[in-house]
Amino acid sequence: DAKRQADMRSINTAMVLCYDDPNCGAAQAYIQSVAAPAAIGTHLATMPKDPQGAVYGWVNNTATGTNTNQSYCAYATLERASGIPLQKIYFVADPKGVRELDQVAVPAATPCN
Repeated sequence: DAKRQADMRSINTAMVLCYDDPNCGAAQAYIQSVAAPAAIGTHLATMPKDPQGAVYGWVNNTATGTNTNQSYCAYATLERASGIPLQKIYFVADPKGVRELDQVAVPAATPCN
């Protein structure tokens, strides 16, 4: 779980740095991707993977609409059990920062809320 949390912090830092870096794409915008990108500009050369080998969760932020490049959401499912039946603990990274969520399931569109 500590590795997962560190990875989410790295993803968050890279996304924040990329936001202001014109070499990452559009100015004042986060990288857009349907699934977890392979890299985040030069700020994270290789996207980390879960210690079990799985790709971390990523919410598609390419949908048409307003401000799609102003948000992103990456998340890891922690092994530590929730104290509430049927819930899991997630560690998420988005423009608000990184944090832990204890919820039933990651909703497909908004796990970082």
